[in-house]
Amino acid sequence: MLKKYDVIIIGAGPSGIYSGFLASLHNLNILILEASSDLGGQIKLFMDKPVFDMPGHLNVFGKDILKLMNEQLYSNDNFKIKYNEEVIKVEGKIRDFTVKTQNSIYKSQTIIIASGGGLFKPIPFGIKNESQYNNIKYKISNTNKYFGKRLAIFGGGDTAVDWANYFYKKKSKVTLIHRRTIFRAQEKLFSEIEKKIDIYTPYKIVSVKGAKNVESVKVINIKSKEVKEINCDYVLVFFGQQKLTSKENRFLIDMDKNGYFVKSNMETSRSGIFAIGNVANYLGKVKMMITGLGEGATAVGSAVEIINPSKKMSYYVKKNEK
Repeated sequence: MLKKYDVIIIGAGPSGIYSGFLASLHNLNILILEASSDLGGQIKLFMDKPVFDMPGHLNVFGKDILKLMNEQLYSNDNFKIKYNEEVIKVEGKIRDFTVKTQNSIYKSQTIIIASGGGLFKPIPFGIKNESQYNNIKYKISNTNKYFGKRLAIFGGGDTAVDWANYFYKKKSKVTLIHRRTIFRAQEKLFSEIEKKIDIYTPYKIVSVKGAKNVESVKVINIKSKEVKEINCDYVLVFFGQQKLTSKENRFLIDMDKNGYFVKSNMETSRSGIFAIGNVANYLGKVKMMITGLGEGATAVGSAVEIINPSKKMSYYVKKNEK
């Protein structure tokens, strides 16, 4: 007979990790299923990048957050984590769910979805044979090797602008290229570098020069058709992420392109299944890490109410409380 867990958490990004820790404080039997081979989720894309949405921290790196959250999770031992376990299907009902992965079958009373929307990979640069070039990068590790170098940074969101700002301060020669005239990044971050580095808008990539390493990029103005050639030591591409999988309806719950619809207690349209983090969808949703952590606390409290309805929780308003 299969062991029945109190809570199965799907996804081991920050929201899933923190939910696992909170659930462990209630002495629940917890299983965390992670589709990749390690903890972290999308925060692994920002291991050496400052993160600005953690209260009390002006300049904390993703790797530091992940290290502390990992230590916090492992401060208790009433949980298990299984890696390389992508959830394929969920059957059953509240207090008696069957979770099927490509490898195994698990049972649980409740489920918390913290998958961030699924597995992702970077949107490609869009040039021929781009994988042959050693100096085209989609994520940053070992930041020191970029200090003082000529960097061609492509993208218009927070990630591109954050890195442009960071490496400018490290004496790198930064050129920022964006295919639109308006940046999606936070205005304050963009204003800090707007007049300090070379910025090309609205430009897009045409071609690169070089054999194993890109020596220069050729870009074209989408409106005027003016062509510029920019010499560089590295090309940093931050066009965002695209899904590797398309199993959005595997949980058979109501959703749209923004994620799974949830109530104020983070419960989805399927009783006993909760959604948190980037995958949760409600009016006014702000997709920030700190938001997902708070949602995790709510979801865990909701799960505890199902598993142990007589348990008193001073910080959680239960359904029968006015």
